[in-house]
Amino acid sequence: TEPTEIEPLIDLDFNLLSGNALIGFITVDEERFDQINRAGSESAFQGNLLQPLAADSYQTVLREKNITLEHYQSRTRLLAKAHHVPSYARAALLKEEILALDQKAQKKLDTLLLNHMSQQLGIRYRGTQLAGTPRHRPLTQQDIERLRPFHFGYHFNTIIKRGGFDLVACDPPAGVFRPTVADFVQQFPTLARTNNISEKTFKTSKPALSKINPEVAAAWMGYRDWYAYATDYFWRSELYEYQRSGREGRGRSQLAKERLFVERCLHLLSAGGIGMAIVPVDSFQDPKAALLYRRLQASEWFGEFAYSARKVEGAAEKLILVWAKDRKERES
Repeated sequence: TEPTEIEPLIDLDFNLLSGNALIGFITVDEERFDQINRAGSESAFQGNLLQPLAADSYQTVLREKNITLEHYQSRTRLLAKAHHVPSYARAALLKEEILALDQKAQKKLDTLLLNHMSQQLGIRYRGTQLAGTPRHRPLTQQDIERLRPFHFGYHFNTIIKRGGFDLVACDPPAGVFRPTVADFVQQFPTLARTNNISEKTFKTSKPALSKINPEVAAAWMGYRDWYAYATDYFWRSELYEYQRSGREGRGRSQLAKERLFVERCLHLLSAGGIGMAIVPVDSFQDPKAALLYRRLQASEWFGEFAYSARKVEGAAEKLILVWAKDRKERES
């Protein structure tokens, strides 16, 4: 990266991006995108659900976004020279237009992800019932939106197009990827507060759920269902092939959040790029981590360093993983 390519942070609210970093497109299959655009018959996916995409190709959306960003940057530079214009006013210029483009692209890419998960990965929604077996149905656009996908290929299209990031560092959440009462309370704060739900008092068994507020029971079951199809995605996606355990990578066991993030970093790096992750010290001692650990060890360079924050009471020992992606390797 040349110094002239580095832009100063104008407004953190604008530059900080949110979303589920584990789910979303790193690269977009433009040929498949265009094939879907040309599918004008009623036999298209889910009754021609993708017909709204026909107006814009992926490259058209990217060009529109990049042109608007260039316009934004040039205008803010001009205004910066006019010292009487406050920085917050410069940051607001064209911001709404860019955010509108982001929302437009997000909806279209989420629809493509719906296509990918439903058609290519064969994932269906399993609706938990208080009585009887789960009810299966096709995934919907709303199901995908609940995942809050973050599409690196769109937001960082220039970086991804030239091969990926030179450096990716993360301190991801750790532990088993599964629904918990603590997380449920965090995601539904108003519902939890109104119904006096706490991690200590909330019971998640079906008999207990049948006796409480139906709204709370429905929210909990929907929350569990979200984890079910997200887990299916991690197990079936080629982007998480090193999460599989057992002989020849087969078998299905509990997923560790920190290891999902480490594998995601592998796909975001450019050839020769450096990855760094802070994980629990015992995370990669787990037999389930064997495939991913061997993959990291096979990198051009790999190191691991244990440390503990001794000044912080109760702080657990951590492991810093650092690796350099093989320059000969090409990720999908």
